[in-house]
Amino acid sequence: MLINAVEQGSPEWFALKAGKNSASRVGNLFLGKSTATRNNLIASLVRERLTKTYSQNTFTSKAMEHGSETEEEARQYYSMVNDVHVQTCGIVTHEEYPFITVSPDGLVMKDNKISYLLEIKCPFADAMHLKYYTTGHHAKQYKYQLGLQMMVCNLDRVDIVSYDNRWPTDMVMATVTVERDQVLEKAILDKILEANDEVNSIIKSLNIGDKK
Repeated sequence: MLINAVEQGSPEWFALKAGKNSASRVGNLFLGKSTATRNNLIASLVRERLTKTYSQNTFTSKAMEHGSETEEEARQYYSMVNDVHVQTCGIVTHEEYPFITVSPDGLVMKDNKISYLLEIKCPFADAMHLKYYTTGHHAKQYKYQLGLQMMVCNLDRVDIVSYDNRWPTDMVMATVTVERDQVLEKAILDKILEANDEVNSIIKSLNIGDKK
């Protein structure tokens, strides 16, 4: 596992993500090739590789602020409830494909070794947390993100949690354990490699180095 221990959200972290497919982006590759969302991702990857600058969204909503402010509390709560040590993680790069990266919210340690991954969601909307708590839908909603994380980190498990301390104590956290799925991983890798070829083809067609 190739871990770069930079702080998530730092300039160094964004620089390492530039031009690369990541867990938060991979779901967009499963949209149709004619969709604006996928096409914009391809274009962003092209620009990022040309400029070596990540397409950082500077817009911050109330929900995004809530998630950022609550994540560490959620990590500590999960650690306490499950009696485990959760180590923060910067960015992990695929050992074979350096254009693939992930940034898990936590590495769960056992006997001083990484045992499995932790992914944290802190929804601001009450309806979202209630849905996650009652149905475990967050595991399905983020399956591509979780699948890529396990593939890159070469681990067989990730716990995804929805955390909201505004609910009664026994409803604060909804945890779903997701196990590695080789079929899903192949589908994810195929989509990423296809997109990577597309990005490289576009860059080559631009002939940037030949223009004065």
